Amino acid sequence: FDLRENGLGPAATDVLVRALRGIDQYTVINLGGNNLRDPGARSVSALLENNGAPSCVHLDLRSNDIGVQGGVDLFTALQSNDILVSLDLSAIAGANRNHIGVRGCIALSECLLVNKVLAVLNLQSNGIGAEGMSYLAGALQEGCSLDTIDLTANSLGWEGATLLAQVLGQTSLVRLDLSRNEIGDRGAAEVALALRHSLEGAAEAEGERNPIIPWMRRILVERAVARGEAPPEEIAQSPSRTESPAAFLNPTPNGPAPHRIPAPGAPSERLHARPGQPWPLRLH
Repeated sequence: FDLRENGLGPAATDVLVRALRGIDQYTVINLGGNNLRDPGARSVSALLENNGAPSCVHLDLRSNDIGVQGGVDLFTALQSNDILVSLDLSAIAGANRNHIGVRGCIALSECLLVNKVLAVLNLQSNGIGAEGMSYLAGALQEGCSLDTIDLTANSLGWEGATLLAQVLGQTSLVRLDLSRNEIGDRGAAEVALALRHSLEGAAEAEGERNPIIPWMRRILVERAVARGEAPPEEIAQSPSRTESPAAFLNPTPNGPAPHRIPAPGAPSERLHARPGQPWPLRLH
């Protein structure tokens, strides 16, 4: 169902929502590039609440000048929706962007702790900032359903990037966009370190199922040391290349224990944010 860029305002949206309620023929509703604003978002929220659009899995509300209250209404409604898997609140070039801000992120964090189906979320250019990220990070850390999130152009800065990095290892994200956030060297380093720990943790888990993995990692470590990207002592902590993969398929009973690098935010270190509470920024 596509009515993008048609100059629809709140009144037209209200009529449209009433017409769509209960109809199960549409899996996608595209209202991008209109002028819904907060009143129109409230009407759409009424449609989302309690699965009022019974087959809608993707909703496009890009560039509708939806503000804080509209964002709060949408995310509150999604707490009782178990059908919508993708929501786009990003911006279309040349059109009024949405701006859910910090309060919108508070409502989003509360929504993500309840909603278990929303997988794709685009929040490009919504004025979240580091403070908004502090609330979103708490929900991400608690294992919400999101696997894709776009946070482009939200003025996160290095503080917001650090907040995200601190919980990255506990998320189920497979796609993350942080373009145009001015995170700088410090923020980039925090995110890179978190990704490294996350990938190493995954490799170690895979190594327990497939002992060839540590032997392969030795080769990668040697290459990283040669390029100056890892300290030489990491080689000593890796399996010997002179041993064949078969040695790891049939390890000796008294063989050395595998080297483990604790991931940041491991269960013993995790700080839990209450719903609607900001995630604490920890500086290294």
